[in-house]
Amino acid sequence: MSLSKEDYDFLAFKAYEIRRDSIRSTTAAKSGHPTSCLSAADIVSMLFFKEMSYDPQTPHNQNNDRLVLSKGHAIPVIYAAWKNVGIISDEQLLSLRKINSPFEGTKSIRLQILL
Repeated sequence: MSLSKEDYDFLAFKAYEIRRDSIRSTTAAKSGHPTSCLSAADIVSMLFFKEMSYDPQTPHNQNNDRLVLSKGHAIPVIYAAWKNVGIISDEQLLSLRKINSPFEGTKSIRLQILL
């Protein structure tokens, strides 16, 4: 597939934003695997902004494409993409691994507190 210069520039900028937000969220959490996120940002940018078909306003729509990330340590890259398409807020993104956060790590943190 060939991309126009405009598409390439747009996707490169989105990948930059995804990298930035992945670093911001893992830094705020003082935990995570930011380098795994960095290496996946270009792929995620292409999928979220060029290839996938979905409506962020109706996330449970059965016609939306789904993405299964087998590179689990890089899940903050998906949260960063969600932020960049407007599914979550910046505040939610930065709640990564915090108590009561909807984003990964909360169950293990709660379990550690209970033990």
